[in-house]
Amino acid sequence: MNPAEHAKEAILRALAGAAPDTLPWEAPPPEGLFLVVRDPEGKVRASIGTSRAEGDAGRLLARLARAAVADDPRFPPLTEAEVGSVRVWVLGAGRDIGGPDELRPGEAVRVREGRFSGVFLPDNDAGPAWDPLAYLKQACRRAGLEAHAFQRAGVEIRAYPTTLYEATRP
Repeated sequence: MNPAEHAKEAILRALAGAAPDTLPWEAPPPEGLFLVVRDPEGKVRASIGTSRAEGDAGRLLARLARAAVADDPRFPPLTEAEVGSVRVWVLGAGRDIGGPDELRPGEAVRVREGRFSGVFLPDNDAGPAWDPLAYLKQACRRAGLEAHAFQRAGVEIRAYPTTLYEATRP
């Protein structure tokens, strides 16, 4: 099974009241890990993760799967009927970038200023054409900053290569 299939099973077990556990995913610790749950119609029902992953990948994935059930403050708690597809985005070693011209298609981007931080995943790109400026503006908005905040001195912009795993089976 791939990590997304493990995460989907963990979500369904958590919804059934099972105790949390570590998922059997042997992988080097990623730099970041995000889990996106969509309902059967394709609408996002939970999107939770970290761009500062630490420790065991299986333990982190299990924690995110449990958090996806009820800890995404933007959504009410999940129900079993709402669990459609599950995507797991693994962020590789990041690099600091100076602006949109250094961002590549398929990368995740994190913008950070002080206590404000936001990540924009390739999964969030809804447009038909790659637009690195729009992508970076969205990362700023995710951080709770104005769209052009990335232009200010002291704002950290970091790009990450990504690997996507998906679970769509029932």
